[in-house]
Amino acid sequence: MQKECEQSILTRELQHLADEYHAAPTTLKPVILDDMDLLYDALALLEDGWQSSR
Repeated sequence: MQKECEQSILTRELQHLADEYHAAPTTLKPVILDDMDLLYDALALLEDGWQSSR
């Protein structure tokens, strides 16, 4: 259950950042992409940790 909650939070944050990216000025887009990359990495680690604990 905790994994699903964490995934949901990270996914919502990614959606929020995607919306911000589209509205952001060009100078901020690389910063937002970096944040999105970190969230994708966190999701991957969460999935890897869940699979290895089976």
